[in-house]
Amino acid sequence: MIESSLINSFLMDKSNEIYDYEKVKYLPLNNLNELLNNLKDVNLLPFNQGKIFFKSNLWDFSQVKMQGLTQKGKKINFEKCPERFKDILKVYVLIRILEDKVKIQTILGNTQRLIKFLKYADNQGCITLNDITSEMMIEFINSLNSNVRNKNIYRTTIRQFYEIFSMYFDNINTPEIKNALANKNQRLIKGLIEENKTENIPDEYYRKFIHVCKDIVINESEEDWIRGVASVYLILSQTGLRINECLALTIDCLKTTTHYDGHELSYILYSTSKRVRGLNGIDTVYTYANDISILAINTLIKLDLYCSRRESLGVKYLFMGGQNEKENSYFPLDSAKYSKLVESFFVHINEKFKTVNLPEGYYPGIKNKRIWNVRDVKTIALPKTAQFRVHVVTELLEKGVHIKYVQKFMSHLTKEMTSHYVRPKADYSSKQQEIEDSKKTLESILTNKEKLIGKGSAEWVEIVEKFIKNNKFNVAKNLDEIIEGLLGKYPIKQKVGGYLIAPINLRGKTKKDSYTDMYLEKYGFETTGLTFYFMIPKTYKHVKNQIQIVQYNLDNGFTKEAKVELDKLKNTITDLFEPELKELENQLDANGLNILLQSHPELLEIIDKISEIKKEINEWKTFKI
Repeated sequence: MIESSLINSFLMDKSNEIYDYEKVKYLPLNNLNELLNNLKDVNLLPFNQGKIFFKSNLWDFSQVKMQGLTQKGKKINFEKCPERFKDILKVYVLIRILEDKVKIQTILGNTQRLIKFLKYADNQGCITLNDITSEMMIEFINSLNSNVRNKNIYRTTIRQFYEIFSMYFDNINTPEIKNALANKNQRLIKGLIEENKTENIPDEYYRKFIHVCKDIVINESEEDWIRGVASVYLILSQTGLRINECLALTIDCLKTTTHYDGHELSYILYSTSKRVRGLNGIDTVYTYANDISILAINTLIKLDLYCSRRESLGVKYLFMGGQNEKENSYFPLDSAKYSKLVESFFVHINEKFKTVNLPEGYYPGIKNKRIWNVRDVKTIALPKTAQFRVHVVTELLEKGVHIKYVQKFMSHLTKEMTSHYVRPKADYSSKQQEIEDSKKTLESILTNKEKLIGKGSAEWVEIVEKFIKNNKFNVAKNLDEIIEGLLGKYPIKQKVGGYLIAPINLRGKTKKDSYTDMYLEKYGFETTGLTFYFMIPKTYKHVKNQIQIVQYNLDNGFTKEAKVELDKLKNTITDLFEPELKELENQLDANGLNILLQSHPELLEIIDKISEIKKEINEWKTFKI
């Protein structure tokens, strides 16, 4: 019988009709040899639909109706895996599928990484998994021609493989193996992730691009496929749908309902797999439709090319591609095929909106893409489709929409996921923006709107008061002069975990900020000791990361390292988190929740669970090794 609680819970849910539950139920997952013999004898994987043979090098899921599968994600190929490891890898993949914890596209990608790792082990002369040493693992990871983030993905994939194998069969996950597969560059990786986040679209670019797309959509002299692509962009820009969700919309997606005051409201029904965990999860959800979205949808419904194509192919998709997509298997169009149409579209609109052969950074936040198949065109400047989603989330939050409504509107699993999308808009003058932000920060301090907290804050406030006194300024009358004078001596720059306010002569002495170097050593992340209450989500995120690092070191017997990291954690709690939390509570008492969230919607994730956070923080503050 199956021992895994994950698979046991899966067996309790009989709603997923693609599995043969009776066959799954009696798989001997606690005995590798018995399981392999069983699978080889039966040779069929336990699915009710289609025939997928265990012994085959190709597991083709095209006959299995798993929602959300792309054309590329329907086949898992084991052909390049060394024979001595092939059956073990197949068992691992089957277990991951039965656990129903991750999507098949993820399993497919991880399978190819494991094949690469097992080929390396085979070349080293390893006969079984027990022959693979920790030194070999380190050597394999170092040999990869990849960046730090991708190397860590390999580590995680191999670590999960070893954990699953050890849980069901023989425990091969030794302390040496765990150490070799430890993700030791978490801070660097998290920094890379933050750095590589999809950028927001500048307002100026956004407005002009939408104007061009609207003109194309209503211009009946334009080719149908051009109007089709423009319509998709209008939907993306107004709803923030993911591109594959948008391309899978059907002609009956637009619905109406009557509001309590008698007004009609329009909304779009669409399918998503992103808000559902597991392999086969998909959900039908809705998002609101404004006039621009309605215009785009109605245009796509009526385009002659699309009407005739739907009729001939017997499909109901809203977007029916370009001039060459004439087969049923193309639809719904995937994002890769759509991107090819987009290239031609952006060349087409160049006369109305400059896109071709521009210098990098011509539009801040918009990257150039290299083009090979269009004469005289080397690059086009075009936004990623995900940037429209970022823009919509940011706009909603900036306009004071409650984060829980944004979470529902964008089909996010958690509020944290919604917060992840928020970034500053790219600006046509980042230096000028930094100056404006500095002025706002200073104004909030001088007018007592915000209280500067943290070690060093009292000293800096004293400097400000002395500056005002020496110049015989009055805050009420000379606010602008005070701000300009202070900024000339003390530029302000926001860091990951605080504000850098240091004299110009100090900032110029070193390539890195001296204050930042000092506090990085003390707290374990880029901060300064000067902060405001609204920085608490970032501080709490660092606290959670630091807790994981301490726990990891303790779990693996690295006591010395655990003590060092615990000291950093306690410093962060005492010097940053607790002062921020105290001031947050003061602000709540003084102004109330709604006013606070209008300025800082990201604070809801802290306020929602403030009691349990306090309890958690207190436990770690008093924790001893």
